[in-house]
Amino acid sequence: MKVTVLGAGVVGPAQAWFLRQAGHDVTVIDRQPTTGLGTSFANGGHISVSHAEPWANPSAPLKVLKWLARSDAPLRFRLRADWHQWRWYQQFLRECTPARTRRNIIQIVNLGLYSHATLKA
Repeated sequence: MKVTVLGAGVVGPAQAWFLRQAGHDVTVIDRQPTTGLGTSFANGGHISVSHAEPWANPSAPLKVLKWLARSDAPLRFRLRADWHQWRWYQQFLRECTPARTRRNIIQIVNLGLYSHATLKA
């Protein structure tokens, strides 16, 4: 099968590699002139297994309120009359409890450990 992967940052080439291993004919396309100039530019391909705090945590709602007026906020919300957006906000707030934050931290750590092991392999 011929597959096109959009984005040549960290994730795109990783996807391409696994698809190629599975026998697919893969082409990677990026709108930038070279790899890693988009979202991956700032993190430099870094996999941080030890940083596992989810965005949705008990302190997030207050932080988001403070960030609403900032153009440089790390997590930005543009309020619109969009039912899907408000449903997402509701789901985000539901994840901000201590119990869900603990569960999500465990999932993030497990994903990070898997990613690190896969990268080493």
